[in-house]
Amino acid sequence: MKIVLHLGAHRTGTTTFQRALAASRAPLAEAGLEVWTPAELRRGGWLSGLDGHPRDAEPAAAARATEAIRAERARLEAAGRTCLLISEENLPGTMRANLRTRSLYPDVTAWLSRLAPALEGAPLSLGLAIRPLESYWASAIASLVARNVTAPPEAKVLAAIAASRRGWRHVIGEAATALPGAAITVWPSEPFAASPADQLRLLVPEAAGALGAGDGAVHNAGAAQEARFTPDQAALLRAVDEADLSWLRGGAEARVRFVERPEDCPAPGGGAQTGQGGDPA
Repeated sequence: MKIVLHLGAHRTGTTTFQRALAASRAPLAEAGLEVWTPAELRRGGWLSGLDGHPRDAEPAAAARATEAIRAERARLEAAGRTCLLISEENLPGTMRANLRTRSLYPDVTAWLSRLAPALEGAPLSLGLAIRPLESYWASAIASLVARNVTAPPEAKVLAAIAASRRGWRHVIGEAATALPGAAITVWPSEPFAASPADQLRLLVPEAAGALGAGDGAVHNAGAAQEARFTPDQAALLRAVDEADLSWLRGGAEARVRFVERPEDCPAPGGGAQTGQGGDPA
């Protein structure tokens, strides 16, 4: 049974995608696809012991979670599942940690490396939607402010974010380091966010025909603009975006596939890109 990790990112239509998956759980299972969304993963779910910041990890809890996931993988495979899709935007880190560090998923290697032992032996692939950095940060900060997680940031915080020069190519490269056996698919959020079917065609094309249409609403990609970057700061962020896109369009790494348009997705029922199997750690 292969495993697909949908890493988000936050504010790229992940909730829309996860709700569509949950609404089609039964037909997807009939097509061989088991789905774990935040409902199964958080608050005592499958990632209990592997979630939270890596610095707070408890080895015994992590070992229990790893064994539980391995046992469930075996059970699912015996039940006829051919793929497990894990969709959780907190896998590479949290928006709160990003804001605290003024950096884009700085601990992605540590977060994913903790999960790696639970995935050993399975062909593995990763999926990540990306968003222009100015828009991403504005939306993420607005979400945190709306939930009273943080106050609107001071000007010096926005300046530090813009000056970090850390982009999606750094996140992708570090995810590849954490899970070296995995193939990686990356797509821009804008043309895909409102279409869960297109996102599933990227991740598990052979099961995409079993996904319902969903409600068509994007539940987590838009937000009021709580972060106001100066023109100079916005220019710095756009320069990082341009470098990211140049890297992705230029081939990135051999196992990174960049799909810019829904019409370039595999047809439903087509073969999915997978990793090489073996021990991803």
